Amino acid sequence: MQFWAYRATSSGADLAGTTALLERSQFLWRPLFKNTSQRSKEGLPPTHGLLRRIAPGDVVFVYYGRDLLGGYIISPRRARAHVECAPAMVRVEPDDPLSQELSQFYEPDPFVGQHLGFDLSPLREGVEPPGEPRFSAQYAVGDFRPRIGTPDASARRSSSDLAVVANVLAPTHDRCWGVDWSGAAVAGDKIWVSELDAVTRGVVRVTCPWPGMKAASVIQEVATWVGSLGRGWVAFDFPFGVAECDLVELLGPGLFEPLAWGRELGERYPGVDDFIGSVTERGLVGKHRRGTDKQSPFAPLLLQMIRQTYWGERMLPLLQPEVGIVPWSRPGAVTVVETCPAVFLKRHGISNVGYKLVAGSRECRGDILNSILAKKGWSCPETVRIAVEDDREGDALDAVLAGIAAFDASAQDHSLVALLPGALEGHIY
Repeated sequence: MQFWAYRATSSGADLAGTTALLERSQFLWRPLFKNTSQRSKEGLPPTHGLLRRIAPGDVVFVYYGRDLLGGYIISPRRARAHVECAPAMVRVEPDDPLSQELSQFYEPDPFVGQHLGFDLSPLREGVEPPGEPRFSAQYAVGDFRPRIGTPDASARRSSSDLAVVANVLAPTHDRCWGVDWSGAAVAGDKIWVSELDAVTRGVVRVTCPWPGMKAASVIQEVATWVGSLGRGWVAFDFPFGVAECDLVELLGPGLFEPLAWGRELGERYPGVDDFIGSVTERGLVGKHRRGTDKQSPFAPLLLQMIRQTYWGERMLPLLQPEVGIVPWSRPGAVTVVETCPAVFLKRHGISNVGYKLVAGSRECRGDILNSILAKKGWSCPETVRIAVEDDREGDALDAVLAGIAAFDASAQDHSLVALLPGALEGHIY
């Protein structure tokens, strides 16, 4: 959790209008570019680096000029409207009633053509900012100059602070889960699940919930578990699809609805050995990668991955219809995504060499855990650290990595991802 300050001025909404937006709509307007043509080489605003640090669960204190109006937790409710430049920043769709209200005071952002800002939930009375805010301009998001004798605002995570957060409306994805998948015959012995608190950015636990359960049974158990979560984001580390040419070869043409793949897969190949036999007979073992597999160590039909692919794609159609599977559908109260721990680590400049089943792998797992937690601003209890270090096959660590990937995925614009070439084959978040 980090603390921010936002400064509004009379050049947009006046004090009454600003207060109404905060109290009635619980929304804080924040332009990306305002009325400037400034761009970086990547076409992003000068504030890009700052905005990328703001996330759901952070606290923002709103000032009108220099007068404090109140403290709020950033709590995005428009899950489909994330803006990539800031995980907590959302854009208001034109058909949202809030858009008309905002239009009374502000022009749409010239870069995205819509109103931008943060969804908020008010903090309890008596919550004080950790210092004096620093602002660079009007409508600026700033940080704090800590009071003498207090810790730096960005590092402050006292129990009272967290108690405040726990007693306000949590973000729509206040929980994330990561699932390290398995296609082994007794898959329940190897499927690990991490649970993460997205408000405090803490890894809560990592467990192996279905010990002794065979793959054919565990897929229904997992689907039922996902349906029981209520709300949140879940990342699985298996390929949600295969290369389109392989799909046509194995299941025939005309399967344009992604979940139809898994249903047809189970009917055409009721056992995983039937599937492997057909893939082998057709010379498709590891032959084709999807568009999203460029950085992945394995193609979906490589022998090291094929059992995970088979059972994972058999599981997806078992999910309840209201569960969102991005980028194929819009996010739901519960949303599932595909990830890959090796790709995730590579994106963050962390090597995955030597953390499974080799001499020194225990220390390596601990180092990777420390590195990713520090880099992404997360924490974990000692119980999680011990579980990760003790699991020689690295499955517990992979589950934690998948959980953080689920949190990161929740901030992306999935409508844009869906437009990528080959997105129907799946997308690694």
